[in-house]
Amino acid sequence: MYMTIKIGKPLLGLSKVEYDLLASEVDVVVYNSWRLDFGLAIRSFDPFLKATRGLVELAAASKENNMRVVFVSSTSSVEVLAAGDTVPEAPVEDHMAAMNTGYGQSKLAAEGILVTACRQAGIPVSIARVGQVGGLSRGTGAWPDQPWISTAAGIPTT
Repeated sequence: MYMTIKIGKPLLGLSKVEYDLLASEVDVVVYNSWRLDFGLAIRSFDPFLKATRGLVELAAASKENNMRVVFVSSTSSVEVLAAGDTVPEAPVEDHMAAMNTGYGQSKLAAEGILVTACRQAGIPVSIARVGQVGGLSRGTGAWPDQPWISTAAGIPTT
């Protein structure tokens, strides 16, 4: 089942019926919604952090089917670590590990919320630190044909 939530709203912006349906029927939630803007302060990402907490609450409400939360994080959450050595495929406790942007810091903060939920409440969590997700949410799904995007992302063009 696919549902669109409202970021930062109570019950994830769903009706009580929809929320209860998710809690009783869904065993995996993939959280891939985040504002991509490296110029914003971490406080600008508060609605997304609230939604992370909301997904933890949803997973906690679904005790019978042991809902897993899969979070699509970012390599920017561990950018400082990546500059020096390999990044562990494990939770990162160092809050200075993130890129010095609200985006990277907020992604690392969300990882921390989910790791805490896993450790304290036993909620199954998977975190994928992705470099870039391609495709548009509307239209053909093709990547934008703008050369600066490839240059900024370090993607070779031929």
